[in-house]
Amino acid sequence: MCRFAFLMTFLTCSLLGCQEGSEIISHSQIAFVSNRDGDFDVYVVNADGTGLSQLTDNSRWDSTPLWSPDGSRIAFVSTVDTTQDIMVMNADGTHEVRLTHNTAIDQWPVWSPDGAKIVFMSERDGDLELYVMNSDGTGVTRLTDSPGFDGVPAWSPDGSRIVFVRSRERRENLPDPSAPLSIWIMDSDGANQVRLTQGALFEAYPVWSPDGTRIAFERKLDDANMDIYIMNADGTGQTRLTDDPAEDRNPSWSPDGRRILFERGRPRDVYVMNADGTEKRNVTDSPWWDFVPQWSPDGSRIAFVRVIPGSGQSSHGGNEEIHVMNADGSEVKRLTNDLSIDMGPVWRPVRQ
Repeated sequence: MCRFAFLMTFLTCSLLGCQEGSEIISHSQIAFVSNRDGDFDVYVVNADGTGLSQLTDNSRWDSTPLWSPDGSRIAFVSTVDTTQDIMVMNADGTHEVRLTHNTAIDQWPVWSPDGAKIVFMSERDGDLELYVMNSDGTGVTRLTDSPGFDGVPAWSPDGSRIVFVRSRERRENLPDPSAPLSIWIMDSDGANQVRLTQGALFEAYPVWSPDGTRIAFERKLDDANMDIYIMNADGTGQTRLTDDPAEDRNPSWSPDGRRILFERGRPRDVYVMNADGTEKRNVTDSPWWDFVPQWSPDGSRIAFVRVIPGSGQSSHGGNEEIHVMNADGSEVKRLTNDLSIDMGPVWRPVRQ
């Protein structure tokens, strides 16, 4: 669950604010998941630590919240027993609607840039494939049909294409670095499926640059650690940005496309580098686990998860808490403070 909650690869950000219908925005807001009431639910908090609010309250396991592009709704995954379905609700938690009704796993919802559609992963036909539906749950259409794994989709900024990960081997759930994976691209209707990478042991978690011209991704070569690469949107110009004995993972483009956030090492630290791989800098540099970094809408701040040592439920020896800092690593502020797991921070998009 943790890796799934981490990446909502392509996470958006925003400023919150005012009364319903108003375009005046006064505070930044971050959605996240927490099991502080016994099971995982979706919460929101202002980026100054005020305004903590629980949006879902049920016996299910709710995870991976993702704001719609206009910041008015949140899609998320709800788990009952072994079944996962995709839900959507208003930004204040009202009007919760179940979009998928299936006994198989439906997961990894990603909004199209115009908010009209949602692409997602589903096992409803026997293995994980990609599907798309209208944002009200109608018009479900299968996009891929391969004998293995198709998943981890990301829309291009103009909504015309979807980049994704494919394995010819059948596998359970999310990508596993022990089996070959490659990055593919297709039109938003599933046409023109083209392989962009090949030859490495593991290539996954592709993310688009804000202008749609480049894609950052993770690559693991034989007998090597995971590193961050970029390539042009047509697969040309593949360039290695990191080369370190520690693993480098989870790239995230700054809103202006000039910098890339990523995680390094065990325990993890948050790093920032230029989009050409120069000027790498550790912006957390702590003895604890710091991971899942996400840019604020204007690129001035970074939300991330830090494991606080001591009692707690984390497998890393503490409890996971949501933090925010300036983009240069200064003024770190802890937003949550409890003995539960607080994970998967995502900024609310600026309302257009």
